[in-house]
Amino acid sequence: MKIVLIAVLVLLVIGIVVVFLFVSSSPKFEPEFFEYSYINKYSSPVNLYESYVQFLKTKNQKLWEEMIGRKLKENEKLPEIRYRGLPPSIQEYKIEREHATIVTDDGERIEMDFLKGRWVLSQKNSSFYIRKFFRSLKSSIEDLTKKLKGEKTEKIVAPSQR
Repeated sequence: MKIVLIAVLVLLVIGIVVVFLFVSSSPKFEPEFFEYSYINKYSSPVNLYESYVQFLKTKNQKLWEEMIGRKLKENEKLPEIRYRGLPPSIQEYKIEREHATIVTDDGERIEMDFLKGRWVLSQKNSSFYIRKFFRSLKSSIEDLTKKLKGEKTEKIVAPSQR
């Protein structure tokens, strides 16, 4: 009985820590980045990716803030993303409800979320990894259910890969 009680307490503490990490690291989005012009500009993952490629060329802070849907905090810096030669192109992309992943020809994975009517770049913090874990778990269960029913699972790929 004591072992069960200890196990329940440990799971409860772990659950509280996970909820705290999720809430404390969730980004605080700026309403100005969810006005109609931005909703229109970032209406698809491909549109957001095109701005991302532009950011790689210019390192423009305002463009980065548009893509993440919030202003950088004082202690935050622009990401150090570098590429050589031609800008990366989409090799593969997958959209699952409110989440999209684009894989470039140089192997970079760009994660995006659909929030408040538009796509934003996912910030890779503890909240991102917690959401990713639950998305993966849900997706795996859905894929398994489809396979058991004899249905096919789909993967959306770039036109150049068809």
